[in-house]
Amino acid sequence: MDQSNLFDFRPAPPSPRPETRAEKTEREFREFHLENPHVYREMVRLCLDLVDRGLLGFGMPMIFETLRYSRMRTTGSEFKLNNSYRRKYADLIKQNEPRLRDVIRTRDPARGEK
Repeated sequence: MDQSNLFDFRPAPPSPRPETRAEKTEREFREFHLENPHVYREMVRLCLDLVDRGLLGFGMPMIFETLRYSRMRTTGSEFKLNNSYRRKYADLIKQNEPRLRDVIRTRDPARGEK
């Protein structure tokens, strides 16, 4: 055995840390959103319809249940509209749709709201 290699020990690189639950949800949401752009469009359409009818505050649970009721088609998971995506869609819509910024209600975890 070559002596120079005896003490030339290099540990294996650390394995990547496991994905956190939040990271997994974020990744899955991005995949779902890319595969199902019609979901976002339909949510925006429903939200704008509510605003046009005079409703000045509502939450994503109402939008999700309306879409479920209307049997929206999606790709991917058997859970057509994952409840974990409610906040993500709310944030995305509020970011991209100026008319909806102040009407979609979300809870603030920093204030202890779940």
